[in-house]
Amino acid sequence: MANMQDVAKLANVSVTTVSRVINNRKYVNEETKQIVLEAIQALDYVPNELARSFYYNSSKMIGLLIYDLKNDFYNQFITRIESQLIEKGYSLMIGTTQGNPERETYFLNLFLANNIDGVILCTNLCTQGPLLQKVLKLPLVSVGRVLSDEVSSVSADNTSGGQLAAQILSQNCCREILFINGPKTLHSVQEKSAGFYQVMDQYPEIHVHEVILDFVNVTQTSFDQLFRQWPSIDGIFAASDFFAACALRSLHSLDKKGW
Repeated sequence: MANMQDVAKLANVSVTTVSRVINNRKYVNEETKQIVLEAIQALDYVPNELARSFYYNSSKMIGLLIYDLKNDFYNQFITRIESQLIEKGYSLMIGTTQGNPERETYFLNLFLANNIDGVILCTNLCTQGPLLQKVLKLPLVSVGRVLSDEVSSVSADNTSGGQLAAQILSQNCCREILFINGPKTLHSVQEKSAGFYQVMDQYPEIHVHEVILDFVNVTQTSFDQLFRQWPSIDGIFAASDFFAACALRSLHSLDKKGW
């Protein structure tokens, strides 16, 4: 595998000149730059991005920590983020926690080892101690949860969303409600659940059947079984779009009318 010294030798220039060309620095005339680029192509040289990131203290890479890739929301979210980052000259490194603190710690350490320039956090931050302090020193955006006044965040009013869902179900005279809750480790889900029960507690005549699922182990069959278990269900509240879509597919496959 070719290195920078090989490129310099072929182009008959110094290693410093090769470095300037690779990093698009000034002080290299166009003729010399072209010779170096041709040498790079001839040798199929690939710069060591990690070494460069530590030298310049910037990897042009952002770490994204999410719960799981099974939820279509995250897939669309990643696509939009990646498009914006590419336009700005950045790349994306993705880690999935699956609600496991050990996985979270692993990926945060991996982000730091790769000298990332910032973190987008879409899960609860369980990390504590020295690792947390290192992460908080980076540019950090929390999605779906307010970590602190010092950390930028983008979030919805999940409590009001849960309240609104409960109000609509009660107003439509639902008396046997299936609450598909989870993953319980997500702060947004906890807020939706709290808002939902704040309203439901006002209606003792309404019976809520709560099941707690996650994105990792759930299958479409899981939802089919739920509706067979409780055939009298007349209302559904799902804590995520993914669960709602699965529920609708089951209702259609079981030929349930009115949904």
